Amino acid sequence: MFFDPEQLPKRVWLGATALMMLLAVLATTLFWPNIHPSRQGNSQQDSATTRQQPPENQPARPQLRQSAEEGSVIPWGGLAPGYSVQLSVTGLDPDWRGKAAFTLKPEGGVISHLEVTETDHLFRGLGPGRYRWLVQLTNADGSILPLTPPHAAPESFDFTVPPRILAISSLDEAQLHGSPIGDDLSTEDGAQLSAAANPLPEAVVDFEVKASGKFFDGTALQSAPVGPDGSANLPFQTIEGDYRWRARSTAPGYAPSAWVELRRTPKVDFRIVSGSAENPPDNRPPPFGNPPPPELPKGVSASSGSGGGRSQVLPSVPIDLPSFASLLLSPWAVGLALLFIGLAFWRWLRGWRGRAGRP
Repeated sequence: MFFDPEQLPKRVWLGATALMMLLAVLATTLFWPNIHPSRQGNSQQDSATTRQQPPENQPARPQLRQSAEEGSVIPWGGLAPGYSVQLSVTGLDPDWRGKAAFTLKPEGGVISHLEVTETDHLFRGLGPGRYRWLVQLTNADGSILPLTPPHAAPESFDFTVPPRILAISSLDEAQLHGSPIGDDLSTEDGAQLSAAANPLPEAVVDFEVKASGKFFDGTALQSAPVGPDGSANLPFQTIEGDYRWRARSTAPGYAPSAWVELRRTPKVDFRIVSGSAENPPDNRPPPFGNPPPPELPKGVSASSGSGGGRSQVLPSVPIDLPSFASLLLSPWAVGLALLFIGLAFWRWLRGWRGRAGRP
């Protein structure tokens, strides 16, 4: 049996055609924003790449480089492996003729200024500390080009020469609220321990606190970072009792300093007079306190109920509109829409021809 489209009413064809066109417009509206940003981002990235590339007729700007005497590169703001640093200017024309003025500025020290005809200079015998430096190039035509390292901030330093030996000093203790611990050595809930050490990158102070009567064995250490001013502070909380402590300084690439004890008395440095061994505070640091409860994933909350397990509220999953739009724009959907449009046009054309052939 042959299907004749003329058997369907005209309003069915018009309705189906309008529906398919509406779905196509809706899918395009939903799907287009996901395509447009990527094209825009690609165009912006291409523009940025074009801006970064210097024109062919303009030479690249010279760059600065700092390295150790043996040639290894010292990263900006990093540690110098020795006490000699090579400062260099790279990227100059091989036929460059002029003078380079190197200025080395140590923190709190005497500024070194040197003019040479070479594009590098090795500074030897540098003392421990933090350094900044810059270069001023004077070309053969008399033009001057100042060059400065890429500072992350105006107060940043370019490299640090570490001290030969790590040192720790000025051990002190106070109550948690800041008041000093008196001659009776009593404090409430805990003690604020502090020490002074070398302000090196990633330097920390290890604190070892033991109950009176126990020996120091280098275990159960608690660490505090060393600030820019060279101080490290550790709030220590635990159960009541008598305690003594010691500290040392450590930094990457260096042997730890010697242990230094406070020794306010031969056996006791401070005495905690509050708190309870049966019900210790929950916020005590390890190894004395309990570990913190595990964190739940984002969007999930836990609450205690009458049952034996933990009840959780699962996060809601939003509808993925771009996936729905891509479904409407799939080949079979577009093909079905074109089929309906073609059949409707064919039916209209046959009807128009029929009406034109009537007398």
